[in-house]
Amino acid sequence: MPRGDTVEGGGQPVLTGRTVLVTGASRGIGRAVAVAAAAAGARVHALARDPAPVEALARDSGGRGWAVDLADEVGVQEAMDGLR
Repeated sequence: MPRGDTVEGGGQPVLTGRTVLVTGASRGIGRAVAVAAAAAGARVHALARDPAPVEALARDSGGRGWAVDLADEVGVQEAMDGLR
């Protein structure tokens, strides 16, 4: 974190007002990162190949989710266009 912002006494980073893009967000470490970022106040954009889990994550975190394979250049570009 460039500014070193932390929650008072908790040592957790504050991500309010920041955008986080997480790939592989439907399960495992990617999902955990997305959930933690949302809990820290970030606007989460989640990408994963499996539509159901990434849509559920987006719904639960208040972010956006895209079912896209990173090998699909057109799909990735559509997701990136959605960040704007």
